[in-house]
Amino acid sequence: MLEEQSSHCTSQIHILDPSTMINSSNFFLRSSQLLSTVLVAASTLIAPAAQANLSVSPLVVELDSRQGQAQGTITVGNSGDDPFRARSYAVPFTYDRDTGFKELKQAAHDLTPYLQFSPPEVSIPSADRRRVRFITRLAPSLPDGEYRAMIFTETLNQIVPPEVVTSGETTVTTTILPRLGVAVYVRKGKLSPNLLIDGMRFNAPEQPPQILVKNTGKATAIVMSEWTIKQADREIAKGLVQDTTVIAEGDRYLTIKLPETTTLSPGDYQLQGNVLWGFNHSQKIPYKFQFTVPTKK
Repeated sequence: MLEEQSSHCTSQIHILDPSTMINSSNFFLRSSQLLSTVLVAASTLIAPAAQANLSVSPLVVELDSRQGQAQGTITVGNSGDDPFRARSYAVPFTYDRDTGFKELKQAAHDLTPYLQFSPPEVSIPSADRRRVRFITRLAPSLPDGEYRAMIFTETLNQIVPPEVVTSGETTVTTTILPRLGVAVYVRKGKLSPNLLIDGMRFNAPEQPPQILVKNTGKATAIVMSEWTIKQADREIAKGLVQDTTVIAEGDRYLTIKLPETTTLSPGDYQLQGNVLWGFNHSQKIPYKFQFTVPTKK
């Protein structure tokens, strides 16, 4: 997220849509493979060392509350040569259908008031890791539903040296503060996703084909898609849309990214495939759409 206070800008790392599910008792964990979007201020690129030293796992925790309580663990790692202190905190969030992760000021299904960390800050030696436990206590008066929070972990004493840019009478200082997020979903009651394909959009050449997946259920789903584009009976391209979060009672566009070597010439095409979800992607919804690449004027 890009934050600006007077002449100070801060760049942060957000973690989006991780992959590989592991079943563990009454909750699901996802591996520490990091799929991140780096948002930078003033066109400054983050230094590789800054994003490599801090790690968190898993990236997604899904819990069923029992008698209003649920608990989990986050592992925070330091792969650098110097020790640092790390702090964990939580914010409400959602996933926008177009832009993905979106931090919220408040939300109807905000988990943060019911979330506690132990400890909230940890010191991590070089090439080591520490566990941060968290527990949630949902009020009995809360209605059944899915309660969500993004747990961010950031370093307190490991900041990339700021870059100062002066133009005329204006001085802009850009500071990069790495932070990684773990999405936590706590479900009260018997909840499940309910997915359907709600359409396709295509606006050549500015926008690639996109499939709209709608979730009318009360639980968030993480989906992927295998797809093929054909012209008549000839296969033009095929591929995968990696794991993408479709929030409960929300929707999300899945973007079909063509190989760099593939260009769709003017003509009629068919996009077909399956949206896969559930444990080991065992559930699927097929789709098939026709679209046209117009002739350039």
